[in-house]
Amino acid sequence: MSYRHVVVGAGVAGLACAIETARRGIKTLVIDREPVIGGTLWYSSGHMSAAGTRRQRRLGIDDDAGRHLIEVERLGRGQLTPSLVRLAIDGAAATLDWLEDEGFEMAADMPIIAKSHEPYEIRRTCWGVAGGVSILKVLQRLLAEPEIRANLNVRSGCLVEGLDLDASPVMLFVRNGGRIEEIDAPELTLATGGFGADPELLKAWHGQSSLYGGGSFADGTMMRLLVDKGAEVVGIGTFLPTLGGYAQRADSNLVDWSKKLAINPQQRRVPEMFLDAEGRRFINENSESINGVERTFLEHRIDTYHVLGSFDTLARSAPLLGGAGASQDEQRALISAIAGARIGSLDAVLGDGGAFAENVRAELSLKAGATDRYGRHWSDADILSGEFYLIPCQTVVLRTWPGIRVDDDMHLIVNGAPHAHVHCLGEMLGGVQFSGASFASGMSLTPALTLARRLGASLT
Repeated sequence: MSYRHVVVGAGVAGLACAIETARRGIKTLVIDREPVIGGTLWYSSGHMSAAGTRRQRRLGIDDDAGRHLIEVERLGRGQLTPSLVRLAIDGAAATLDWLEDEGFEMAADMPIIAKSHEPYEIRRTCWGVAGGVSILKVLQRLLAEPEIRANLNVRSGCLVEGLDLDASPVMLFVRNGGRIEEIDAPELTLATGGFGADPELLKAWHGQSSLYGGGSFADGTMMRLLVDKGAEVVGIGTFLPTLGGYAQRADSNLVDWSKKLAINPQQRRVPEMFLDAEGRRFINENSESINGVERTFLEHRIDTYHVLGSFDTLARSAPLLGGAGASQDEQRALISAIAGARIGSLDAVLGDGGAFAENVRAELSLKAGATDRYGRHWSDADILSGEFYLIPCQTVVLRTWPGIRVDDDMHLIVNGAPHAHVHCLGEMLGGVQFSGASFASGMSLTPALTLARRLGASLT
């Protein structure tokens, strides 16, 4: 069968775009390297944001796209792509309304002011009861509709190993099992995710290593192919790490989400200290600005560090690991399971001494009532004593920042000019284009959905 529209990548952007074209009667093929569809939706917390939604109006929340844009521009520090951000924000309310119309299961009390990153001033962030999977459930139901199913074919286990952008139509070279198949693509949409699973690209394009919060399929293979063909990567060197995590295995840079530390000061008062490789603090662990905390990791080029705490202070704060309600025995067991963690007296956790131990002891000399050189005020509840824990940690990226340059119609820019029949969507475009040098809540998934549906509605 011949297809008018070929989509590479069965994540949120690829599926949303393909559903739109298939609904309009355009024969569409979706190919994906993974055995199951969904891409990063399986890993995502599913945060979305929009201004002027029906849900906001029902709750009496006064908001509009103009105010949303101003906040994103403020957070982005001038490093975003203004025209793409405007398109995404102007269409975001319609996207959220559409999801609700299609049976999206919204979590309770949405929208909220999310504090996992620098917060908005207005309640406009929301997510589903199952995080990103709530969005996937909507897309899966739409894929099963007869009018869409009649025009849409989804093929898994297919890896694009090459493409000819000069051919007419564009040609893909796809490995399907043990053979290479040539597929004509009169209209081609590329939505294969970012490059976080490739440590080499992370180092080259971010300029600093870290763990990645997505899947192994987001390895930048398609982005490398496009760069070889003359595509441009926007925002190289732009990067913002978030607070720590642990790798799934020693030979992996993918995050083990079962070992997530609660060290965001906007979500939990942090009695612990953060220590660099020399045992010195480098940050106000309880800063009022999570963006400021994250930027300190970037400015000091810290990608590995230690978290020092005590069970005495942990008993007076929310759990460090495992969620609300975790007992001290459970906390001890969870901390013990972290590779390289140490528990015991201060002498025991500091080991053989040396400069690291000397610096840590100096940091512990702070007394209750003191305000340190980073502006942190130390209360009785913050002073570490008794039985200690020392945990190694790494910074994490939840998405990749640099991305492929496109025009406002999502055409791929090749050798300085838009390709009339090739488009890019989703994380391939990079976080920098939609929220600049910051985490702007909901400005990954919502633009991916909004611009994908817009593109799908425009193709003929």
